[in-house]
Amino acid sequence: MMDTEMYRIASEEANERLFFQVLYDSKCKNFIQYLEKRKIPYVRWSESHPLPEYPCLVLTTEDTHAAYYDGEYLWNPNDDRYLRDNLLGDGLDGFPSLRGFRDYMGGLEVSHNSDTATRIGDSGEDEGGQCFLLSLGYRNILGSNPVNNREKLLHMTTRKVVGRKIS
Repeated sequence: MMDTEMYRIASEEANERLFFQVLYDSKCKNFIQYLEKRKIPYVRWSESHPLPEYPCLVLTTEDTHAAYYDGEYLWNPNDDRYLRDNLLGDGLDGFPSLRGFRDYMGGLEVSHNSDTATRIGDSGEDEGGQCFLLSLGYRNILGSNPVNNREKLLHMTTRKVVGRKIS
């Protein structure tokens, strides 16, 4: 096994443990309980819903994927600059805003989820919860001043973003 592949597997497993530790520490059984307990705004978005009027975490209707909307850009951990108009099939393809990791200042070269090769289960769900941790990190990094912090986010690794996940 190559060193990079071993690193990705170890990183993936560490993030999975971290996700469940975050839930355990907050005495929550799932991510929705965590968001509600912490009073973190979120929407379950589908193409029949309008664009949110405020910054919030954006979840798919089945709660299988998460991203962060800063009021102008959607920061989806699956996006990178090479995707452009290609569809991901992650439930957020039709989100009606600019995409941070595709559109802002040339975008991000490698998506945050690709960076650690998050394990996706047979159900299509992010079993390790990495997209949820990353979305919390995006929220905390962009904070109350996304205009000043967007460029910083583009230069952060997955590891640095996940390190900023606790609100």
